[in-house]
Amino acid sequence: MNDTIPVRPDEQLDEQKLADYLRGKLPGSDQPLTVRQFGGGAANLTYLLDYGTQQYVLRRPPLG
Repeated sequence: MNDTIPVRPDEQLDEQKLADYLRGKLPGSDQPLTVRQFGGGAANLTYLLDYGTQQYVLRRPPLG
């Protein structure tokens, strides 16, 4: 999963709220969260959620 970029400024998530929500719901979510964005794709926005020992993909509909 190396095709990631820093999250685009206009497509950012509230990372603290996301981390708070996921804590305890996913294996590894007690670790610090790093969020990056997959650069490709035209329909849904996709993000890499990296907890160090675990990685997840978050998909969301486009903004607007």
